[in-house]
Amino acid sequence: MKLDSRKKLLIIGWDAADWKVINPLVDAGLMPTLAKFIDEGCIGNLATLRPCLSPMLWTSIATGKTADKHGVLGFVEPLADASGVRLVGSTTRKTRAFWNIASQAGLKTHVVGWYASHPAEPINGVCVSDQFLDPGFNVNSPIVDGAIHPPSMRDRFAKYRVDPREIGAADMLPFIPKLSEIDHARDDRPVKLAQALAACASIHAVATDVLANEQWDVAAVYYDAIDRVGHEFMPFHPPKLPHVLDRDFELYQHVIAGIYRFHDMMLDTLLQLTGDDTTVILLSDHGFHSDHLRPAVSASTQEAQAAQWHRHYGIFAMKGPGVRKDERVYGATLLDIAPTILTILGLPRGADMDGKVLAGAFDSPPKVENIKSWDDVDGESGMHPPEARSDVAASAAAIQQLVDLGYLNTTGGDGAAMAAVAAREAQFNLAVVQMQARRHNDAAAVLKQLHQSYPTEPRFGMSLAHCLIELQLHREAIGILKQYESSDSADVHIALAQSELAVGETDSALARLKRTEAQSPASVPLFLLLGNIYRQQNQHAEAEEMYRRAVAIDDDNEQAHYGLALSLLPSKRFELVAEHALRAISLVYGFPQAHYLLGVALDELNQPDRAAASLNAAVGLARHFPEAHDRLAAILLRQGNVEQAMRHQRMARGDFSA
Repeated sequence: MKLDSRKKLLIIGWDAADWKVINPLVDAGLMPTLAKFIDEGCIGNLATLRPCLSPMLWTSIATGKTADKHGVLGFVEPLADASGVRLVGSTTRKTRAFWNIASQAGLKTHVVGWYASHPAEPINGVCVSDQFLDPGFNVNSPIVDGAIHPPSMRDRFAKYRVDPREIGAADMLPFIPKLSEIDHARDDRPVKLAQALAACASIHAVATDVLANEQWDVAAVYYDAIDRVGHEFMPFHPPKLPHVLDRDFELYQHVIAGIYRFHDMMLDTLLQLTGDDTTVILLSDHGFHSDHLRPAVSASTQEAQAAQWHRHYGIFAMKGPGVRKDERVYGATLLDIAPTILTILGLPRGADMDGKVLAGAFDSPPKVENIKSWDDVDGESGMHPPEARSDVAASAAAIQQLVDLGYLNTTGGDGAAMAAVAAREAQFNLAVVQMQARRHNDAAAVLKQLHQSYPTEPRFGMSLAHCLIELQLHREAIGILKQYESSDSADVHIALAQSELAVGETDSALARLKRTEAQSPASVPLFLLLGNIYRQQNQHAEAEEMYRRAVAIDDDNEQAHYGLALSLLPSKRFELVAEHALRAISLVYGFPQAHYLLGVALDELNQPDRAAASLNAAVGLARHFPEAHDRLAAILLRQGNVEQAMRHQRMARGDFSA
């Protein structure tokens, strides 16, 4: 696939955008630009990563790599002398982003506002960092040094900074129709909305200037307003929750719809500045709970409180030459964006990237080439040298903004204490990344140290216990979980019951689960565990009921759909088995057991070609999967493909020799 210099690529990031909010607005005709975009291209869910923290996620989007590879492990990092902290930025990142790669390939590349992009990198184009705006919203203050490349554009872009005081009542009324009824001396929420709108408008003004007036091949712009506004106003979004005050709901119920409609209007402007030969990717790093799953109880930490609002699926939409129209893409993750971007540009994917190319988004499967690593390719990429890391200055105002949003807890005093907290949180986030990658031994080693150093911090102990459960070290897990047994946490008691069952303490486990069910009647983890227990006891009807209850609470839980498919298998309801297995795969593509179950159902439904494709996906994701190899071998034998059937029979026995 050779690069066509006439084609362009635009990437638009909407932090925290969610189809659950978008779809009703589109159906009501309130987001006409996005509605047309969807009709002209393909869409899908975009599975996020854990921990669900924006600087880590947007860096994974940009690099195609998990956080343990790209190096961004939180919002802040300790200074070299441990005297304080600074915001993570472009010099924290240890690997090249797609804009570095495109720039090195000779493409005119522009990046505006991307999270964790300060100081601006000297790429082959314009780079405006996420510190372009003064977090204190004083438009008269100078632009932070290093926020703009090339520096000669500093004055040109400075005029686009919008002061929140410029956001007048007429601008706010679409969001808060009863603005005049609010006592602004007592309620600062309208001010926070004005700040978010001002920041969003500033970034948008720079982006439109660049697209309109600069030559470009690749451009990317990031907006954070949906996330910022969501953390402040999502509790008041319809339907009204029982704990929300009537007056707050009356005043602020339209804000979320308003911020999405505002983004739809900005999208219209961006699309007017692109041609029909432009491929456009619109995405978010995660979703945002907007329904009955909105948390009503505060989490144990400010970081967890912010993150628990984040839904596991963001949005993906793409249109342009060669892109499928009015279709869905299944199984996409944040890690797939960078490889897909490179393929669109005719550039090879780095084999050290963790994501795949979203081939299903194209009319014809694109040719995907690979190189070992873009980090090994000589040439000027615009990436800062490692020694530049010590030159990044911490912004106290920006850090305070993260505190205000609930992302960062800096309680503890002086700079050295803040540095210690930052180092601790980076280690914890690394362990979470390792757990998601199923490197539980590595994660357990990190978490044991944290648990020993901070024995009263439940996050560390609970995460360690979950690691030990995955490692089948249930006695050790029980010893840790017992420390939190007096709490009312359903998670503690569910994990305890799981380990008690594993070591044969069945009566204690079942009694614990009954008590937990009485206290937490709407717990997805509880219903999943009960479903698993019933299924293991061959009580398939009871298992089916538990999994259905889990699906009723959260239709986006892949384990609930997979469990439901398993419980339906003995009664030979193969169409339903296939339906729920496919639903699980659509949520998490890297789910080999669900692919296998889909293959079994399709085989029983006399669809051998589709069954073979599903089973091939299963063994592609999990090479050591004897049941999948055996089933695939049986299909191949029936089709007369003896050589391939024998090959899979050997692999079922563990023989992977050629």
